[in-house]
Amino acid sequence: MTDVTGAGAPPGYLRAARLGDVPDGGLLGVVVGGRPVCLVRRGRVVTALADRCTHAEFPLSEGELLADGTVQCAWHGARFDARTGEPMQQPAHGGSCPAIRVFDVLILDDDVHVRLA
Repeated sequence: MTDVTGAGAPPGYLRAARLGDVPDGGLLGVVVGGRPVCLVRRGRVVTALADRCTHAEFPLSEGELLADGTVQCAWHGARFDARTGEPMQQPAHGGSCPAIRVFDVLILDDDVHVRLA
């Protein structure tokens, strides 16, 4: 993970990464404002999730983004919707695990900014 700070975004947004650092169709773990965040990229659309699987506290950024838009945890295979954070597949689905927290994202001049509040 990298810890990146910067300016240029509206109040409340912190620079998380360069857009080019987030693999298209993939994940990148970063630290934003001291918090682990998983950036998810599909083309120029980037979403940001808390970087901890709610099933077993494993970093989601070590998993993979699947074609259906879900992030699959590398440890036990739990899957979460990359846009909403909702659990989509066992062992996280079915009420056993809460949704992953989702953060607002803003892309300015090819920099990805995340709002943690």
